[in-house]
Amino acid sequence: MIAISQDEGNYLQNSTNLVNRKFKILSDPDWEAIEPYNVVDLLQGGNISRPSTFIVNEDGKIAWVHLASRYGARTTSTQIVEGLNSLQ
Repeated sequence: MIAISQDEGNYLQNSTNLVNRKFKILSDPDWEAIEPYNVVDLLQGGNISRPSTFIVNEDGKIAWVHLASRYGARTTSTQIVEGLNSLQ
């Protein structure tokens, strides 16, 4: 599992050190992944990405997506498990 944030390296590193995480968080300040995956939150003026979850299959194709309706809405663990179960 990886996460992608629009936050820049130093800010991202400092904020993620506060959380006990077991996955990588990548910085995308130029929106090279954020824009192509259509996760820009237009309701917030288009200057922030909305929380999104993608499950990629073993062929590298997107198999399941949850796009939050707005900034601050997160995909729940239950939704992720349901998404994984739907792939079986």
